[in-house]
Amino acid sequence: MPSAEHTFLEEGRIAVTNARFVVGSKTYPIANISSVTRGRDRSAKDVAIGLAVVLLCALVLCIVSGLVYQIQLAFWTVLALFALSTFAGFNVPVQHIVLIRTAGVEAKALSSPDSLLVDRIIKALNDAIIARG
Repeated sequence: MPSAEHTFLEEGRIAVTNARFVVGSKTYPIANISSVTRGRDRSAKDVAIGLAVVLLCALVLCIVSGLVYQIQLAFWTVLALFALSTFAGFNVPVQHIVLIRTAGVEAKALSSPDSLLVDRIIKALNDAIIARG
């Protein structure tokens, strides 16, 4: 007789039981998951910071070449874009990722700016894997 399904975590559209991991409309059988790790996706933050660096170089070039007074509109536009990209770079949240490994394939199961949620999911998945035996 099969044992009853035990729930380790249930939050919104996320559920972890001893039999399955459900994220939205996707279901991963716990029996197929061999390990769980966390990752971080900083791509949006890196793009904004990279743009700020390029714009900073353009500002330095304007100042060094003495073009500040000749092309004031371009200088102030570059300065405003630099400020905006710097602000965006420091305010874009890092995405925390739940990575599951199944049969040698690593899959990105969930991405969230909430690191505590990702920690709870990883703990629940590890508990489910241990309970599976």
